[in-house]
Amino acid sequence: MENGGKLQISYSAQEFRKRVVNFVVSTDQPFTIVESTEFRELITHAGFQNTKFNIPGADTARRDIRETFTEMKLKLVTKLTSFPNKVSFTIDC
Repeated sequence: MENGGKLQISYSAQEFRKRVVNFVVSTDQPFTIVESTEFRELITHAGFQNTKFNIPGADTARRDIRETFTEMKLKLVTKLTSFPNKVSFTIDC
């Protein structure tokens, strides 16, 4: 939504952490990227300097990624076990 030419973004700490997980995983970054000066400056420059929230540290990012992996793995196992037929996978490395 725009208000007077400015984009208004509603902030959610939970949504931000999900997006940090997505960023770290999809770009194959180390967990510690969230503690780098450059990453923190990027977030600050994006307009969040006046918002009261914490950028998660590497330990939190690692924990969130592991939790997301566990949740996704459980969903995949549930989905695959619901198929009435056998499912085979082939990996070409």
